[in-house]
Amino acid sequence: MEVHVVPGISASIAVPALAGVPVTHRTLSSSVTIITGHEGEHKEEEWLDWAALARGGGTLVIMMGMSNLGRNMARLMAGGVKDHVPVAVIQDGSSPSQRIVISSVGRAEEDCRREGLGAPAVIVVGKVVDLRSVLGDLR
Repeated sequence: MEVHVVPGISASIAVPALAGVPVTHRTLSSSVTIITGHEGEHKEEEWLDWAALARGGGTLVIMMGMSNLGRNMARLMAGGVKDHVPVAVIQDGSSPSQRIVISSVGRAEEDCRREGLGAPAVIVVGKVVDLRSVLGDLR
């Protein structure tokens, strides 16, 4: 099997940044955790500890999570994340068809459904989402 490595920046960081949502900020979030929002269906158990993710306090970036958006937001709230914590859902990031929904943990699923957002999307959870109103779209 031939493999080509192309150096670059992960979509988990680049897509939010281009949308005006830096994943860290010196006064809002000192850390970022990147997870899958869709674990393999044939695994015997889940590997993600949603309660620990909820306690983490930094920015959470969820990749491949649109089909489980409501379920994953509910898991975060069950772990202690407040329903008003900001969420950005960025569909088709960095492309001409990019669409963004700014919402909250408690409303993200409903808002994305109403706006017709689907995969592929990068989901950002945390206070850094509020910076979009200052930074705007940086594409």
